[in-house]
Amino acid sequence: MDNKFKINQSVGIKGVNNPKDVKEIQLLLQQNGYCNIGIDGKVGNKTIQAIMDFQAKNNINTSGLIVPNQKILNETPPEPRYLPKQYNDSPIPVKSGQFTFDQEGIDRRTSVLFSRVIHQPTLESGVTIGRGYDMKYRTPCEIRKDLERAGIPSEQAKLISKAALMSGIEAKLFVKNNKHKIGEISNLQQTNLFNLIYPLYVKETKRFFLNKIRNLSLVKATTNNLYNTTSNIHEEIWDLLDENIKIVLIDMKYQGVLSNFILKKFISSGKSKKILLEHTKNEYNSTKKNRWLKRSELLK
Repeated sequence: MDNKFKINQSVGIKGVNNPKDVKEIQLLLQQNGYCNIGIDGKVGNKTIQAIMDFQAKNNINTSGLIVPNQKILNETPPEPRYLPKQYNDSPIPVKSGQFTFDQEGIDRRTSVLFSRVIHQPTLESGVTIGRGYDMKYRTPCEIRKDLERAGIPSEQAKLISKAALMSGIEAKLFVKNNKHKIGEISNLQQTNLFNLIYPLYVKETKRFFLNKIRNLSLVKATTNNLYNTTSNIHEEIWDLLDENIKIVLIDMKYQGVLSNFILKKFISSGKSKKILLEHTKNEYNSTKKNRWLKRSELLK
């Protein structure tokens, strides 16, 4: 597993500290267990301390400065001892979001949609494990924490976390080079991971929906000089939505296809199921992707 890092200028105490280089070092540090730092491109006290501690552990002068082509960047540390294995447990229903869970993969090893190994659904995606756990925007420490909470062994979780922040060709190559080395996760672990992250998408979809309602209502109120209109908007609006509409909106958010345009159109129509149904049918006709057809069927 290629783990080399490259920076163009020095990072750390009295370094040039170009944000792109700093992020590269912060990623290196996170992959080596320094989870108290962010990947924000800024050199703060925590990043400096982590650099010095990392240097000490690797028997390098603890200057707090890392320079290009330094030995510490070019050496690949020993990988965790992990022997990949196959699981024969049966699929397990999730607590909520079964529709989305079912759309995010299948449990057949011979299929390209087999979700219990690392995969890349599209070239724009990051490396993904389970039913939609995309690591494109996740840090190594965030990934390891989530995977271990789902019951995935720490050694395997660490290997998977090396795919943090990857996308495109980089993610594709990572999957090609590491899928068999990393192996499978179990159905139980996959279900646990989905149960962990799906509620976050429910919350985010609700927030997105209510913010759009508030924004549209504020425009209307301003036009009519009725500035107190927004005070009458309550979260119950979301709760009163048809359950299948909520399922479809959350599923679209989960997949990353819930746009401002369609949400505005849906709300402006008086939250008409017909608008969403037409949208899902049109998307299916243009893309021929089965997931849009499933959404249409749910809205009928």
